[in-house]
Amino acid sequence: MDTNKWKSVLVPKDTYEKIKMIAKTEGRTIGGQLRHIFSQYKSEDQARVEEMVDAHMERKRQSAVSAE
Repeated sequence: MDTNKWKSVLVPKDTYEKIKMIAKTEGRTIGGQLRHIFSQYKSEDQARVEEMVDAHMERKRQSAVSAE
């Protein structure tokens, strides 16, 4: 697996089973369902999410720079 393109995630089994069932019902793969859920989440409050993600990425960048 190309780890620059794909990542594994750990979720509780009951959550996985629910996502799997919803994905099957809606005709998506599990990955496709997670993308759909994330897209819906982002569109509900785009500015808040982008600000949170940007701040997190900036902290990671600063941490990496200071570690060098």
